[in-house]
Order: sequence, then structure tokens, then C-alpha cells
Amino acid sequence: MRFSLPSISPLALLAPLALGVVAYCGSRHSSRATDSKPAVSKASPYASPTALVICPDQRHALVALSAANAVAIIDLQAGTVVQEISVGAQPMGVTVSTDGSQAAVSCRLDGTVVFLKNAKDETGKPFWTKAGQAPCGHLPADLLFSPKSDKVYVACAGSHEVVVINSPTTVGPTVAHRWKTWQEPRRLTLSPDGASLFVGCSRNATVRALDTISGKEIWSRTLEAAFNMVGLALDPQSGELITCQVFHRHHAMAKSNIEQGWALDNRLGRIYLKEPTSDPWQISMDVRGSAVGDPSAVAIEPSGQWLAVAGSGTQEVLVFQRKEVQWSHGDPGDFLDSTLEYPTRKYERIPVGGRPVALAFLAGGKDLAVANQLNDTVQLISTADKKVVKTIHLGRGQKATESEQLVRQGEGLFFNAKKSHHHWFSCNTCHTDGHTSGQLFDTLNDDSYGNPKQTPTLLGVNDTAPFTWHGWKHDMEKTVRDSMVNTLFGPEPSDREVKALTAYLHSLKPIASPYKPASGTSAAEAMARGRNLFYSKANCVRCHSGEVFTTPKNHELPIESDGSPFDTWNPPSLRGVHDRAPLMHHGLATDLKDLLQNHHKPEKMGGTALDKEEVDDLIEFLNSL
Repeated sequence: MRFSLPSISPLALLAPLALGVVAYCGSRHSSRATDSKPAVSKASPYASPTALVICPDQRHALVALSAANAVAIIDLQAGTVVQEISVGAQPMGVTVSTDGSQAAVSCRLDGTVVFLKNAKDETGKPFWTKAGQAPCGHLPADLLFSPKSDKVYVACAGSHEVVVINSPTTVGPTVAHRWKTWQEPRRLTLSPDGASLFVGCSRNATVRALDTISGKEIWSRTLEAAFNMVGLALDPQSGELITCQVFHRHHAMAKSNIEQGWALDNRLGRIYLKEPTSDPWQISMDVRGSAVGDPSAVAIEPSGQWLAVAGSGTQEVLVFQRKEVQWSHGDPGDFLDSTLEYPTRKYERIPVGGRPVALAFLAGGKDLAVANQLNDTVQLISTADKKVVKTIHLGRGQKATESEQLVRQGEGLFFNAKKSHHHWFSCNTCHTDGHTSGQLFDTLNDDSYGNPKQTPTLLGVNDTAPFTWHGWKHDMEKTVRDSMVNTLFGPEPSDREVKALTAYLHSLKPIASPYKPASGTSAAEAMARGRNLFYSKANCVRCHSGEVFTTPKNHELPIESDGSPFDTWNPPSLRGVHDRAPLMHHGLATDLKDLLQNHHKPEKMGGTALDKEEVDDLIEFLNSL
């Protein structure tokens, strides 16, 4: 029983304040022991739990602390942290073997998996130590052990692949296989017999079933017009996969459309394993006037009685009576089925505060564990009482500075769907983890409706003014205020809130590209040729210059008018362009090759035509940025 963050990945973890590591000291017999080599750098004042897994003894749990670069071992009965182990940068997923003897942690910014072993101390209590680590892929997220615990499957969202790593109990840890799985794989679960691995791909809301021997795709199912699929769970009783995602109706993000559910809906999906390629069944979770923004995790109680959903944007956990949910085989509509509320209520919305991002039921289904990222807690919810009955604090034991507090407040605002009209969505919904959801939205960011635009990344936005595709906004704080009022249609923010959200956006840094070929290789030579083309023949530097590969100047380009009041364009930064598809303001370019050969040919943008080999070389360079 394990579940990890959707969400992928909370943005504040990209901020400098979140890159601290564990600095607690103590013996292995203290109430909070550390590994034998405690980090010496300044610890983050925040823990930011992003994933948790219940140990087989049902008393302990392992929690990934993404801001602290650590894993905490907690005693669920005593309500205490009993140990903390520093791992790699920004742990995002954690899993434990079926016998509880080993665990594995995915470290997002390191691109590694760290293995832990349960040695137990002389009193028989669990005591975890490091057992090795292995590189995996770019931006690893969820992971889980095979039934025999001889390997670990890792969803690498940034490199669009599932990586199979031999665990240290065999010949490893070493990488055994790499299986390409497109569109940002983030969630994993296994069939009961271990023969099929189910992969939830966030950006296009697709579930893929892979054969665990060959890695070949058995089937795939896309929930059409959906995105941000960051929850995936298997119900072994019924043979169903349950997902959570956002449904995009592709209407203007106008206030009247938002309140009617005609802009975005927050939904659950159900896929029968016996008929996986048939249309998925769905339900909407939103209630008129009080939506469930940013669903981020799902969990199914082992007997199938309860279905739980984390509403991370609305700071709540929804618990449904599993058998009472009436699924729709077509469009479920924009609001929750009234039969779940009348004549008797068959679900509960339990407020938890902060940002609940991971869920796990304990055996018997009486309690549900919740990892709450912005509260720095693990909370236990009683399924009988439908309320939080225990809170385990994971705080860092040090006071945050004023600037750290401001950024943390801004992080909370960024993920808070309650700041939007009727709570339908947050900043994170479109700018997922501060990056992009890969979706086009029709907002007033270009001062008009009828002109949907691709969501730009916010990573490194502090260096790329002016803002918006047309570059008509120059002041970050004013842009933030406008977005809170005219995109979210929330209440007028205070000056403090505007400064906090701006500070948080300033803290978001681009993530280094994984495409850095080793010197002397053919790929490195191609990248060098591509660099020369960028600055000469292709003349990309005309618009994409300097260290951030953009310019504050707006340009007249031979691009068809989008119908907005503007006729010039501000070039987006090319940093991280390898992970921003679809590309251009209209999102019609599926990848860099399609962009350069069809939509943004160098010869039409002030450069000279490139042949096929030159296009490939230029792509090698662009991927390295």
C-alpha cells in the first residue's frame, strides 16, 4: 500500500529554500535518529511531505520529505517521528517491499533512486539505513517494487519512460530496462499477479498497460480532453483502475463559464481491466458553488468499501461509499450526481487544510493516512468518524526567515483553488508544478477572449520579462494581481498576498536539461554543429539571445494573426524547451522537429533553410538548453 504525490511535484521544491537537507543530530536510540553521515548544509525550515507508504507491520510509515531531502520513519500509533534519513535532492516517491525489509525513494532533481534496508535495532524496532543508489531518468516520480521485490519500477516524468532497476538484493542496484512511455508518466500500480504494470501519464491523461517481462504496451486508454492525471489506484476486488484528472471543456475561462462548469471539471475515471479499451466511466466531483480543485490522489480501501480522493487545491479529502458511486459511461455532466447527496449523504468532504497530496489506507480500512505538503504533517482520518483524529508533525525544528515565510505563503497561494471563483482551479492547474500542463486556455491574458494560448512555463519567469505571448505586461506584481482577479476571478488580493505569490514565482528555477552528451561522442559533435547553426545559418539568436535565450523586445513575425489586439510577439525562453510540447502559442507543433520543419521554419524567421541533418543537429542543441 503506497501512494505518492501527483502531483508531481510541488513547485516550492524548486526554490532555493527547499534545497536544504537534514541537519538533525542524534544517536540511533534517540526519538529522532539520523543516518551516520548527517548533512552539514543548512536544513530547510519546511518538510513538505509528498509521498507516503505504510509498512507491512501497519504501525510504521515512510514519508518522503521533498523540501528536506529526507525520508522520515513515523510511528502511526505513537504519533511520532522515530527516524530521519537524508537521501537525494527532492524525494518525490517512496515504496516498501512486501516483507518490509527494504524501501526505495525517487529523488527528482538528482534523477536517482536511493535504496534503504530495514536493519532493526537491538530492541527489534525498525532502523533504516542506506543500501545503495542508482541513476534512473529525468524527474523520477512514483515507484514501486515488483511482487518478488527483486526490482523496482520507476516512472520518470521528464524523460518519458519507465525505468526498471534491479534491487540491491540481486545484482544491483543497476538499471535493467528502459521503456519509453510518452506524455509524462507519473503514477504506477501493478496487477495482482504482477504481470501488468499500469502507468498513469499526466499530460494527456492516458493509462498504459505494460507487460512486466518485455515492457511492450498491452493497451492504452486516454480520457479524452483531460489532463493532470495525477492519481491512479487499482481496486483488486473489482478489477478496476480508478484515476483522477481535470477535464477541459475548451470554452473561454470567463466567470460565467467557470461557475457553470463549462470551463474545467474535476473528475474521477474508471477503467475495467476486462474491457480496458472501451470508453472509460467517469463521475464529476464538483458541487455547484463549491468545486473540488486539483484532485491529486486516489486510494481504495482494501475491502473496497471506501474510495478516497485528495482535493489538494481545496484542502480536503473526499471519502465515498464505494458501491454507491454511480458511474457514467458517457459525459457525466458538470456536477456531482445528486444521488450521492440525496436522500441520504453517501460521501463526505473532510477539511484537512494545507495541501493533501498522498493517501494510503491502513489494513482494515478504519484509518486513512494523508501526507499534507503545506501543513508539514501526516494526518490520520477515521473513516467511521469522517474527521482527522491524529496529526503527526514533521516540522524542521527551526524558524523560517522572513523571506522564507513569504515564499512559503506564496506557494500556498499558488496551489490554493479556494482563491478562484467557486474553487474550480488554481494557478497550479494550468502551470502544473510551475511548468506547463500542455494545454491551451482562453483567458484575458491577451486582453480578449476567443484566442486560446498554450500555457507557458513559469520556471525561470523572473528572468524573462515582459510577460504573456504578446509581451504586453511588464510588471510582475501587477501581472500577478491581474491573474488572481481576471483569470481566477477570485477576491481582490491583499498587497501581502501579491508580494508573496510574486516571491514564490521568483523562486522557481529552470531544471537542468538531461540532454548533455559526453564530450567526444557523436551526439556532442551534433550538438556543437547545432549550436553553430543556432547562431549563424538558422539565425535563431535574432529572437532567442542571451543566457536565457529570449529578448525583452517584441517582434513582428510572419505568423497568422490570433485575433487578439496585438500584432507583435515576445519570444519565449528556450530553456527547458525539450519538455514543453506541444509548442508555439497555438500548440500545433507536436515536437521540435515538427516546429522547425512545418510551423517555424528558419527561412521564414530571418534565417536560412536547413536540410534534414542540420535540423537534427539544431534539435540536439535545443534539447541541451
